[in-house]
Amino acid sequence: MTRAQLQAGETVLINGATGSAGQLAVQIARYLGAKKIIATGRNAQSLAALDADECIQLTADDKNLSGQFSAVSAAQIDVVIDYLWGHSAELLLPALAKYTPAGSPVRYVQVGSLGWRRYRVKWRSAAFRPAPADGQRDR
Repeated sequence: MTRAQLQAGETVLINGATGSAGQLAVQIARYLGAKKIIATGRNAQSLAALDADECIQLTADDKNLSGQFSAVSAAQIDVVIDYLWGHSAELLLPALAKYTPAGSPVRYVQVGSLGWRRYRVKWRSAAFRPAPADGQRDR
C-alpha cells in the first residue's frame, strides 16, 4: 500500500485478494479509508469472507470476467494492487486502458506474479500513472 500511495476516499482493486497477502491488503485498504475495495480471487468462500465492497471471481469465463473488469474500470479505480499478474492482468489492463475516465490515471502496482510468465498487453499509457519504483517487483 505504501508504493501505491493509497489515500482515504480512493477506490482500490486487489487482484489476488484471497491469499494471505491479499487478505491483509484488504484490511490495510479499509484501515487507510479506501472508499471502495474490489477484491478478485478464485475461491468463492474466501472472497465472501473478505471485508470487500465488491468481489470478482476469477473462475468466470473470459467474456464475463472482461465485462466485470470493464464495469469496475468505468466507475474509476484509483489503485490496483496485483498479487497475481498472469491471465487476470491480461484481461484487467485493457479494460482499465479503455474505460478509465480521462484525466484519472490508475496507479498499478505489481507485487507478485503467478507462474513467472510474461504477457504482452496492449494498453494506452495515459490511463496509468507510475507508482514509485515502477517496474520493480517486490520479492
